[in-house]
Amino acid sequence: MKKMLLATMIFFVSAAPSHADQIINQAIKDMMRHEKSNVSKPAPTPVVKQPVPNITVDPVAVSIGPLAQQRTFKTLSTQSEACIQCHTAVTPGIVSDWQQSMHAKDNVGCYECHKSPAPSAPGAFEHNGFLIHVVVSPKDCSACHPEETKQFEESRHAVAREFIAGVPGLALTRENTLFSTLGPVITTRGCQACHGTVVKIGKNGQPTPDTWPNQGIGRINPDGSFGSCTTCHTRHRFSIAEARKPEVCANCHIGPDHPQYEIYMESKHGNIYATRGAHWDWNAPPGTWNILKTGDAPVCVTCHMDAGLPDMKTTHNLSANLSWALQAPLTYHYPDWQAKQATMQEVCYHCHSTAWTVNYFKQADATLVVYEDRYYKPVFEMKQKLVSEGKWPGKPFSTPIQFKFFQYWHHEGRRARFGAFMEGPDYELWHGFYELELDKIELMKQMEKMENK
Repeated sequence: MKKMLLATMIFFVSAAPSHADQIINQAIKDMMRHEKSNVSKPAPTPVVKQPVPNITVDPVAVSIGPLAQQRTFKTLSTQSEACIQCHTAVTPGIVSDWQQSMHAKDNVGCYECHKSPAPSAPGAFEHNGFLIHVVVSPKDCSACHPEETKQFEESRHAVAREFIAGVPGLALTRENTLFSTLGPVITTRGCQACHGTVVKIGKNGQPTPDTWPNQGIGRINPDGSFGSCTTCHTRHRFSIAEARKPEVCANCHIGPDHPQYEIYMESKHGNIYATRGAHWDWNAPPGTWNILKTGDAPVCVTCHMDAGLPDMKTTHNLSANLSWALQAPLTYHYPDWQAKQATMQEVCYHCHSTAWTVNYFKQADATLVVYEDRYYKPVFEMKQKLVSEGKWPGKPFSTPIQFKFFQYWHHEGRRARFGAFMEGPDYELWHGFYELELDKIELMKQMEKMENK
């Protein structure tokens, strides 16, 4: 079979243009006939599923091997030309998107991203004479974008699945009890749509319908890599302008438990973006975008990627500037938090004075002390007392008070803390601390009744 595939590929590359056109036209007819009649295709080349690496340590950058060299292409490959001619008829929207991309301008085509090196490669299958895979992973992207991929793999985005269901092989593996309670049918299009599935390969060599499609940023790919670049760089246009705008972050960072987008839009920064952003230069090439000249306020990628600031180097590690774990039940500092906070403050200094910036962080830090000492710790300690006495329900998420306690920190506590740090007073107060005050009274009253039974 390997020899047959190789011979087919060589033929596509070396055949005279007229003969190649005949082959391509016939392939289009065959494909269209298949689409209309739903006739089953021949069995694909069998593949061997590769397990996720057995990782015994807890680094975040774990999934890609040595980085490949940067590639350039003078012309579009014959293989990609064949793909485009077929898919212009079958999926014209994909082709239209690609034609407007920088990939098209740089002659990076379908085959360059989707080709598989061998029939035994994870997710490989035969498709019209080509050996390809459906799921394009950060490992594939690293062939041309090695530095960006390495940075992404060092971020918390890359292991986002661990937060809901654990990552196979990582020392941090755990199971979120709400994730288990809701079940796979709900979570596949809910939690895992943002956090990522573990993409499995079926007997036909293609992703299984319960794990694919998926664009979750912490997706575990068949090749063992973590993440999905298309979460922010939507395929097949991969627009840098889209990736720079706050709306792309709103795909996940929105809603009652992590409303960062709504908070940003409420802030003065968001006000400026909403009124003036349409005139900013979103398409400036990488390394040339200067938001201080073309814009008037930071967007998400300015604060979290150092993007658009001429004296700071853009990073795809969106955790690089985070000093506090504001999403946790009890807030804690990330390792090396002082350096991370200093970098975040460097971003602020481009528009704000030292006094303004330092005092703002002091105000935000003070709210964390109030959250912990006044709200979270008293309720948590009472809950743990009930647990030790055997009076707290044993089955997770089986009673209203368990949901109430979960919402107490997971929704209201997060909103209060995010709002304090991201200039969202309505979320800090009315959606945050006001709700915490109300629910603390209710939770303590219910737990006192449980204690006295």
